[in-house]
Amino acid sequence: MPNCTKRTGELTNKKRLFGQRSKTCSADFKSSGVLLVPVNEYKVTIRGMKYFMKTDKDLDFVNRVVELLNGKMNEIERMANAPDTQKLAVMAAFSFAADCVLLQDEKGESLSKVIEMIDKTA
Repeated sequence: MPNCTKRTGELTNKKRLFGQRSKTCSADFKSSGVLLVPVNEYKVTIRGMKYFMKTDKDLDFVNRVVELLNGKMNEIERMANAPDTQKLAVMAAFSFAADCVLLQDEKGESLSKVIEMIDKTA
């Protein structure tokens, strides 16, 4: 099994300082053996609160997600006048989940249209 090392380094972004990131590995057990997946740990700030996030995504992706989440929570706070962070988080989660459902529906419709077009040409 490969040896996974932990590296720590300071990472910055023009808009946000995420602080420390470390590389670790998590093991996913498959019938064919062990698959090691790199995991990045980021310190993020969401509405003034610091959190540690583990993901296989890179810093740019994490920055985009945090920026989108902060923006959505700020938008909901302005519209609903709900300063409670927990309520804002739930409302933002609902909004993002609704977006996901709509995208899945659109994907299904698009796939059906492609299959229909293939059937017509066959």
